Amino acid sequence: MATIERTAYPRLSKVLAAGDLEASYTPLPEELKWVRRSTRGERPRLGLLVLFKIFQQMHYFPVLDAVPAALVDHVRVAAGIGVDVQFGYDTQSSPTSFRHYAAIRDYLGVTPYYGSDANAIATRAAHTAALAMDQPVDIINATIDEFIAQNIELPAFSTLDRIAEQIHAKTQTRLLRRVARRLTDGRKRRSIEN
Repeated sequence: MATIERTAYPRLSKVLAAGDLEASYTPLPEELKWVRRSTRGERPRLGLLVLFKIFQQMHYFPVLDAVPAALVDHVRVAAGIGVDVQFGYDTQSSPTSFRHYAAIRDYLGVTPYYGSDANAIATRAAHTAALAMDQPVDIINATIDEFIAQNIELPAFSTLDRIAEQIHAKTQTRLLRRVARRLTDGRKRRSIEN
């Protein structure tokens, strides 16, 4: 099992420098126009903008509770949204967050992981990487690169880890069987004795 810290899987830092906020999370004028056209009210506008800017950086949607307050405040100020407007979604009774996810994917031209052939793409990318690389971390990174190149939303890290582990194990087993078939009986005995 690979640890997320050793991979290229993007993670949302709890502490963000002012320069990082400015460079990565400041909405552009055309993004602000799109959000204004797509929402009614400041709370949905703030929610859509925060999710949009995070998705641009992470290539997946975050757990809402994990979004740093500094990031929300930066987006709020950049968009001219009042300080009394809270970030968040009522996920129990409103489908707004799901509509926002779909709107962001559509605007960016991103294919969702679920409901597409992304799992097959991940499996192919992992298999290709496993033929040349020995570490599951490298296989995960190659799969992430393929998803970003094909503009596919990243799944949960655990999904990539599971795929990489399965493909790595199958590839290693095939390789060992191929080596074993090529060994003569004499070489097999010598390798066991040594």
